[in-house]
Amino acid sequence: MTAKGIPQDFWYALKGAKKRALMLDYDGTLAPFVVERDKAAPYPGVKEELLKIMDGGTRLVVITGRRAIDIIALLGLGKIPEIWGLHGFERQMPDGSVTVGRSSGAESDTIAEASRLARMAAGEKAVEQKLSGVAVHFRGLGGAEAAALKAEVLEKWRPLSLFPAFALRDFDGGIEMRLRKITKAKAVMSIVSECGEGAVCAYLGDDDTDEDAFKAMKGRGLSVLVRGEYRQTNADAWIRPPDDLLDFLENWRRAAGGAQGKEVIRNG
Repeated sequence: MTAKGIPQDFWYALKGAKKRALMLDYDGTLAPFVVERDKAAPYPGVKEELLKIMDGGTRLVVITGRRAIDIIALLGLGKIPEIWGLHGFERQMPDGSVTVGRSSGAESDTIAEASRLARMAAGEKAVEQKLSGVAVHFRGLGGAEAAALKAEVLEKWRPLSLFPAFALRDFDGGIEMRLRKITKAKAVMSIVSECGEGAVCAYLGDDDTDEDAFKAMKGRGLSVLVRGEYRQTNADAWIRPPDDLLDFLENWRRAAGGAQGKEVIRNG
């Protein structure tokens, strides 16, 4: 279907569900993109709605390319939601317990070398070394400058023989090489499976790294593209931040709390 608005039937199903899971990307979805990544605060009003949703019994999960500990600090909710960091390589539960995936010695060495080479091309501040890969950020650069930097980084990485263990993926404002076995799709499928039959689940995301999750949600729940401008997507629906996003969260909170949600969510 052409992704536009949220089907009204979804809210009725959510209202009657015994279990609910709301899965959310962070950057570009809950928070606007900013050049200084450590200052990417949520849109105004988002934190308050998320807290109410958590208090209403919904399983709230953030699935992000960032470290889980970074999301805790940026959200500043006062209570910890479930967080799948590094696209699912690490998982932090509300009780604070953390599970981290494993990589081989060769994979870790490749990540370290890729990070070193990327810093040679892009500089220290642009490179984010992770346990599961390396991200290079271009945000703040002009289109031609970003394209040139991307080409230089890829040329530096060429001798590394990244495949088949690693995949290269563009994201909004950069490029990342990460372990191919780690995807948001696997995180989504694990969460939906844990929720069990009869649960109503949704996943909200904004860029190419979320497309794996959108595909995984087919037949499992609702997927929503959160983006100012529409693009081709595997998501079921499209909403614009911040107003449509806040409407969605408010509708979720009302439906999950047993009250009738709004009749229509604005599609912009």
